[in-house]
Amino acid sequence: MLKYYLNRAGQIPTSVHPFVKRESSQQLKPPHPLKKSDFVLTPYINSSNLRATYQILNTVGPYVLLWVLAVKAASISLWLLPPIIVLMVLFSLRCFSLMRKLTQL
Repeated sequence: MLKYYLNRAGQIPTSVHPFVKRESSQQLKPPHPLKKSDFVLTPYINSSNLRATYQILNTVGPYVLLWVLAVKAASISLWLLPPIIVLMVLFSLRCFSLMRKLTQL
């Protein structure tokens, strides 16, 4: 079974691996090599201002709401803050990546 997967993957050369016999080394060629046409990138090449605005709004909006929620939760109990802070960190990372992408354009 291991020999079959090693042959299929083609990741380990047969001359090095002890489980693969030398007779089967000719069968290790992949059925078809990757071609440029295997990757379809044309839908992602063009930018869309509408999509960009939506991405910014659905990131910055919840981030601001989480700040307001954190201030309200801090007055109630400090035990409510850790889950809110975790969400704020995730949204701030997303904000960073979006703004970083905007500055590179």
